[in-house]
Amino acid sequence: MPEEQFSGLSVSISPDGIIEAALVGDISGEHQDKLKNWAENMKKAMEELSKKDGGRVLTLIDISKLGSFDEHSFEILKDLMVWDKKYATKTATFGGSALITMAEQTLSIVSGRKNLMAFKTKEEAIAWLRS
Repeated sequence: MPEEQFSGLSVSISPDGIIEAALVGDISGEHQDKLKNWAENMKKAMEELSKKDGGRVLTLIDISKLGSFDEHSFEILKDLMVWDKKYATKTATFGGSALITMAEQTLSIVSGRKNLMAFKTKEEAIAWLRS
C-alpha cells in the first residue's frame, strides 16, 4: 500500500509487515475530514495486512508531533479503535506528550482496547510490538 499523506497524517505498511502511521499537527476543527481519511486508510491497511499475515496486525503510530485535538477528533479515533479491535494484534505509539498520552489512555479505556501501549521512543515501541 503506498504511503498516503494528508498534512502530516500518513499510513503505510513497512517491508517487515508493520503498519506505520503518523498523526502530526492539528487534527481538530477544519482538519477533521483529513483525520477521517486517515482513519479510512488505517482500516484499509489493517484489512490488507490481516489477509496477508493471517490475522496478525502490528501498528506503530508516531504521535511525537501531534498538536491540538478536540472532542470530535477524539470521537473519530475512538470509533477507529472500536472498529480495529478485530484486527489489531498490538498497537504502539511513541513520542506523545503527557497530555496526549493521557488522552490515549482514555481512548484505550472507552474503546475497550487492551493491546495499546504508549512509549517514549520508536525503538521501545518496536521492541514491544515484536515481543
